Amino acid sequence: MADQNNDQVINLDIQLPEKEELPQQIRRLIATLEDLLGIQYPSMPPRFAVQSRRRPLLTEVSSILIAYHIHISPRAIAEDRTIYQWLRFQPENIPNLSIVLKKLQQPHIKSCMCINGLATMCLPNIGLSTTNPPLRIAVLTNTVNNYITEGDEKQVVLYEGKNILQGQLTIFTYTTLYTPFTSYHLRFSLGREDSLLQLPTAADAFNEPTDLKALYYNARGAALHSFRAHLRELIQEHKPMILIITETRLGAGEAYQVSNAIQYEEVITVNPTGYCGGIWIDREP
Repeated sequence: MADQNNDQVINLDIQLPEKEELPQQIRRLIATLEDLLGIQYPSMPPRFAVQSRRRPLLTEVSSILIAYHIHISPRAIAEDRTIYQWLRFQPENIPNLSIVLKKLQQPHIKSCMCINGLATMCLPNIGLSTTNPPLRIAVLTNTVNNYITEGDEKQVVLYEGKNILQGQLTIFTYTTLYTPFTSYHLRFSLGREDSLLQLPTAADAFNEPTDLKALYYNARGAALHSFRAHLRELIQEHKPMILIITETRLGAGEAYQVSNAIQYEEVITVNPTGYCGGIWIDREP
């Protein structure tokens, strides 16, 4: 009898709209969650919370599906709370986009989604072009200078600024569920004699104006021998104060090895997510 009681279905104590009254996007998500969790809207097993602890992976995947639904839906539909009420989720249970992207790189999440028909894994997009890109020079003439690079675009840029008293570099990264690539947004904020930076995080001013050289390389994989040889050539020729390397696809250990080899110091690293991303920033001694 105890087992039978555990399998009984009860109605929630809140009034949910009929499924037919809901927008199509929400009905589609409900149908997917019904299939995944083995429950029927608007009812659920009374011990659903206990069962979800036994099946934490399905609960985690459910939260990813809800987050994806929120991301791709119009605002009015994304803000509908029917799914939350039905599954007794709280908004804080739903990961934001950056966390979803990290979770989708985890093998156990990918496996669970594939075997439940919720995702299809594809082979890597193979690119045979590893040619070193030509150097481009960009002059930093404004107080705030913005540049955006797509992660799959292999390029190298030498940023130059004259008579600089202060400098601040900010790097923003953008990822979406529509593309596997990360975009990098570089912002150089520069203070000069007639216009010092008013930012609270601005660095102290130099004793006298100086010229800035920052070498930016979107490596698209920093393990490649030709990339490292090219980087050394560029450093020897242009002697940049700062190195910015994005899309390294390697972690901090490799960053310190490269930094030691080119004799730069004060390495700042951001590890990649899965097989994409990764940032190294080096400053000359």
